[in-house]
Order: sequence, then C-alpha cells, then structure tokens
Amino acid sequence: MRRSLGYRLAGQGRLLLDFADQMDRAGQTRVITIAALAWAARAPDTLPVTRRLRLSVVRCFARHLQTLDPASEVPPAGLLAATARRPAPYLYSPQEISALVHAAGTLARPLAAATYQALISLLAVTGMRLGEALTLGRTDVDLDHGVLEVTGKYDKVRLVPLHATTTAMLVSYSALRDRFCPVPQSTSFFITCTGRPVPAALARRTFWKLLDRAGIGTPPGRRRPRTARPGRPAATPLDGGVMTPLAPILEGFFTGYLMTQRKASPHTIASYRDTLTMLLGHLHDQTGKLPSRLDLADLDAPAITGFLQHLETGRGNGTSTRNARLTATLLAAPDRATWHGRRDYALILLAAQTGLRVPELTALTTDDLHLGTGPHVRCTGKGRKERCTPLTPPSVQALASWLTERRSAGAEPVFCTRKGTALSRDAVARLLSKHAATAAEHCASLRTKTVTPHTLRHSAAMQLLQAGVDITVIALWLGHESIQTTRIYIHADMALKEQALARTTPPDVAPGRYTAPDTLLAFLKQL
Repeated sequence: MRRSLGYRLAGQGRLLLDFADQMDRAGQTRVITIAALAWAARAPDTLPVTRRLRLSVVRCFARHLQTLDPASEVPPAGLLAATARRPAPYLYSPQEISALVHAAGTLARPLAAATYQALISLLAVTGMRLGEALTLGRTDVDLDHGVLEVTGKYDKVRLVPLHATTTAMLVSYSALRDRFCPVPQSTSFFITCTGRPVPAALARRTFWKLLDRAGIGTPPGRRRPRTARPGRPAATPLDGGVMTPLAPILEGFFTGYLMTQRKASPHTIASYRDTLTMLLGHLHDQTGKLPSRLDLADLDAPAITGFLQHLETGRGNGTSTRNARLTATLLAAPDRATWHGRRDYALILLAAQTGLRVPELTALTTDDLHLGTGPHVRCTGKGRKERCTPLTPPSVQALASWLTERRSAGAEPVFCTRKGTALSRDAVARLLSKHAATAAEHCASLRTKTVTPHTLRHSAAMQLLQAGVDITVIALWLGHESIQTTRIYIHADMALKEQALARTTPPDVAPGRYTAPDTLLAFLKQL
C-alpha cells in the first residue's frame, strides 16, 4: 500500500525478506519479540542506529500482521534506543562559491570547465540536489520562460523558477555545449566531453578536486554540502587504515570512464583489471605497501618501467610477436585419435588462420560458421563490432569434420566441453599450454618461448604481413579499431626492414645485414 503511494521502500523490503528467511530457517510461523530482537542485533559490528532501524522494519510488518493473526507480537517501540546525530552542514559563503566557480574554469577541457561552472552555479542558486541537476533533460530546461521541471525523490515533479542572470548563464552554457559537442549521444542538459550524461560519481570527485583548488577546507565536526550520500563513511581498507586517493581514482576509471563513457565490453574491462592487478601486486612486492596504501606518488616513471621489465623478464611477455613457423609444430601436438585432440586441432587451426581473440573463439556458435560457397566465420569483437573473416580450405575441412562429429546446430557453441558447455578462457589457455609442452619435445625453440592464445593471433598477423597484405586489410582482418595497433607487426618483421634497407643500398654493395668486423665493435653492437 505504501509503495502505491509513491514510497520505494527498497532497503526496507530487503531487510524484511532477510528477516523472513531467518524465521523460515528457525521454523517459526509468527513474529515474536525475542526473534525480532535477535535478528536486529545479529550483526555485532552494526551501529545502534542501524539496529533500531532493523527492528522498526519488523515492528511495522508485525503491526500489519497482528490484524490478521492476533498471536503475532509487536516489539515495543523503545526496545532499542538510539539517536542518529548528523553533523551540521557546511554552508558556503558567496566568496567561496565564487572561488569554486573560478576553480571549475581551470579544468583542462573547455566543455568540462563550462559544465562544472554552470552546474555549481545552478546548485548554489536553486538548492537542487546533485542527482536532480544531473538528470535534467533538455526539454526540462525552459530557457524562454526561465523555469526548470525537476524530478526529485519518489518521482515527484516540481517547477523551479530561475532568476534572469541564471537563465542567461544557462543560455551561454547551452551555446558553448552545442559548439563543442554538436552531435551529443544523450538528451541530458549537462554532458561530458564525449556527449554522454555526467555520472554522479564523476561529478562528486571533480567537486572534491575543485574544493582543494579553491583552498576550501571543512571545519572539524562539520560536513561538506551533499555531494555524497549522507551518513556514509569514507572508504577504508580491510586493515582499518585510511584509503589513499589512488583507490577512488581506479574506481572512477572503471565505473565512470570504461563502463559509463566508453561503454567498454566485459572483455576489455577484464583486460584492464588483470593488468592493474598485476601492477599493484608488483608494487606491493617492491615497496611492501598494501594496494590500498599506494599513492599516486608511488606510480612514478621508474616504478612503471620496473613493472614493464618484470613483464618481459618474469612473465615472458615480449614486445615482439612470436615466430609464425611454430604454429605448424603446435598443430601436430594434439592427438587427433581422441575427441579432445580433434577439437583442439580445429580450435588451434582456426585461431592461427583467422587471428580471432579467445573470447571471440569461445563465443562462436554453429550459426557463425559458413562452410559452403565463400566460407567465412562471423564474430563479434571489441566494441561489439561484427566482422567476417574468410576461411582457408584446410580450416573448412577441419571445421566440417569437427561439426559432423560434434552434431551441433543453431546457437550451440562450436568448441565445447564434454557436457556441451562453451570453453572458458582459462580452459583454452590450459589446453594450449599442454600442447605447447608436447610440441617443445620436438621443437627446441619452443622451450624458451611463452606460448599463449594471443600468440596465435600474432602469428596470423605476421603471416598476412609476410604475404604482402596491406596493413589496412590486416587491421580489418583482426578487428583493430585503429591502424596504429597494426603497425607493431611492421616493426616486428626484421625481414621487411632488411628489404627496405636493401632498396637504399648502393648498386656496388652487396645487400644484407651488417656484420661487425671487430670483437670490440661486436661488443658495442650488443649494448
């Protein structure tokens, strides 16, 4: 009934379901005071105010239940006494508001500077909540009549009149916004530099940064205006220490930038996550600091350089691509007399020929393969971009044989486990490592190389490059967003460089690589 009146009661609903689960586990059929009290105080580390809130949820439900079952008990109102003391709000003076607006104007990007200048000014003169201002649509702002249509808590709509100076300020911001972002990706009034709505978390972090730039501090016992949720404690690490600014910056990078602004795929986010996890682990080993205690000063140039050297020496992640000739050795490793061997052979052959990423391979279904006239495979890569990649006759033959044995159709995965579920990324990495170890018994060069699923992608790119395929075609083949990513294969191909050097060699000089005539020169060449 209360929800029908406009109350959301999201938190109360979750608490009530938790209390009902405890009653079911205890075998109780009606509410009793002792059980309600035990549930309210079940978490020993909760604040007294929180325990009182939990008990009040049960009391409200018990009053309703007692009208249906008189045997139900209603816990007394004063059973858990607690008083919530909220710190007095910090009220900005006109001089401090002017300093904040001036600080917003120092932001590097012109659109961001104009957005936060207009946002802060609007909050100061209207008293709107931050969320209300950020959710304003362009149709909610009537600049002709100087009125805002604001949707607040519980979806209540109210009209907010604007002073003439405020209206003029918003008109100026609208013109600047449309000039810097003529084709926005959102109908929001306040937008980011990418044309998307301003996330609340990003706005709070920027506001705190502007406070520091304006030199505005918070007196003891007072709190800043409501740019964050009231009563919520600051984030602290598990050991109870104070968390440094690096943690919220990383959080904002993932939630505000990758997820909200860039709309990155889960695979891209996972890649950044794994890399940053390794970076934080490496810095912990070098400095002895927990990741939550690391500060921005710890991420200096020597630290990053050391991490990159660790990746190359410790993990074998070289900057150049692996030799494409090792693919043939890998293809000979799976035992094609077994079900798993035939599956692995088809997977390795397809990966080496098409250069598909591991998530693209594992997500392939039977419908994605076209083995008739003009054989090709269709996949969805990074940025949710679809592309088609041609298949060679050996790949078509291996896949056709595997699908006949697999007996799959429709949306079933091409490469699956015995139970029919799609292979995971870890499973593909494990099977490739197993076959690489088998191949190393017959190919000595494999013993010193780190072979990963991405190595097959590099091998496909190098084979195309050495066959004379233009790098723009290779970029389309691999699904690269920018051709700059594909240029690394040109730098990795020493034979291509030698061909270019031979074209500039004088006619009377034999082409080829320079050989040092002296042991000292050879030593210097090795440096």
